[in-house]
Amino acid sequence: MVAVKRAFLVCALVLLAIVGVGHSAIVHGQTDYSHAVRFVDHYTYTSSTGRVYLYSIFQNASPETLDVYASVKVFNAAGQIVGAKSNDERAVPPGEKTIMQFYFDEPFTTVEYNVEAEESWYTPVIQNLAFESHTALKKEIVSVINHGHEPARYVKVHCLFFNVDELVYYNSRYFTDRHDEIKPGKEITQELSCPHPYDSIMLILTGRGSAR
Repeated sequence: MVAVKRAFLVCALVLLAIVGVGHSAIVHGQTDYSHAVRFVDHYTYTSSTGRVYLYSIFQNASPETLDVYASVKVFNAAGQIVGAKSNDERAVPPGEKTIMQFYFDEPFTTVEYNVEAEESWYTPVIQNLAFESHTALKKEIVSVINHGHEPARYVKVHCLFFNVDELVYYNSRYFTDRHDEIKPGKEITQELSCPHPYDSIMLILTGRGSAR
């Protein structure tokens, strides 16, 4: 689940170029759905320590709930590889977007992705979550409610903060009770702060249900 708050256009940074999204099969006796995962966009943020963070957004364009795995290689302006990382997200429902975070020790200009996907062992829950966000002083106050019939486990709200279309901060937090879930019909409200001025946000939710 993803939402962009307010009417500001959010674009990828022009310094980044996608060279290609490769596809490889994962052999677990399941169908390979790598071809059905679509790259949507990515954004970078450089911390005060010089570490460069990459936030990549993918969409499940298949009719099945998928576990998505992504490997990333980044290159500098001279074409030299300067980093390689991997991440994954489970139980992405059909049609929904998900986000993955990668971090690198030095700047880069080009990103290369290899994406793999298979049917998830977990039931989907993100499609049953509704949320709203209210802007306060240097923060967003976010509420998430579970409209589904089963607990939503490990629900995490990812917030990208933008100022004039530039990513200026990222913050995330688990929205769960003491049992690491949001029970059916229940709502959880928390704050996501940003130390920099911002004029728009993007919210993406991740999480999963029980094992099938």
